[in-house]
Amino acid sequence: MDDSSQYNIIALVGLIALHAIIALADTAISRSRQSALRDRAEDGDLQAQRVLELLSAPDRLAIATDLFLTLIKVGIVALAFGIFISSAGDQTTGLPLRQIAYGLLIAAIIYLVGSRIPVTIGRAFADQLAPHVALPMHLVLTLTTPLTLAVSKLEAFILSQSADASQTKTAIEAEIIDLVESSERESAIEKAEREMIRSVLEFDETMVREIMVPRPDIT
Repeated sequence: MDDSSQYNIIALVGLIALHAIIALADTAISRSRQSALRDRAEDGDLQAQRVLELLSAPDRLAIATDLFLTLIKVGIVALAFGIFISSAGDQTTGLPLRQIAYGLLIAAIIYLVGSRIPVTIGRAFADQLAPHVALPMHLVLTLTTPLTLAVSKLEAFILSQSADASQTKTAIEAEIIDLVESSERESAIEKAEREMIRSVLEFDETMVREIMVPRPDIT
């Protein structure tokens, strides 16, 4: 094994360890109790203040974490592939099977060592670990800021193309009215009750001047 392969193995181990740290940190922070953190922050605990700052922007934290972990996975795959090619050399016998076995081994290591075990630890000791891993997560947010902003804008654009709140509200109101009318036909409710429910749903569509009494008419 040449020096470059040794360096690649060291880098591979380092990336898997980094993936594990970020996965643990993200889980610990998201699972930590904010009430306990607020008490510590009020006492001047800077670490608790950092955690609360991260929790104040959960969407940004989630995007940054996903981006960072994805980039790490890409690096792991690239290094693992390079190590495999170097070790294979000119040997071609059974190469496809070895590639599959090697790929499954790397996937298992990433899943267990880089993700599943750290996530379990982060969940079990969230309150204890969260203050100590806040700084690494702040670094992740800083490093991924340009990509995070781009993804956030893309998400906002996609959401803007979907049905707006008023359309959703109208659909819900129509469903309620249909249900009420069906109940009236089945004698489950009285006509007066149906009219009262309909008037409540339609009240927000009434113009102010329709319900206000003109000042000259006030006695």
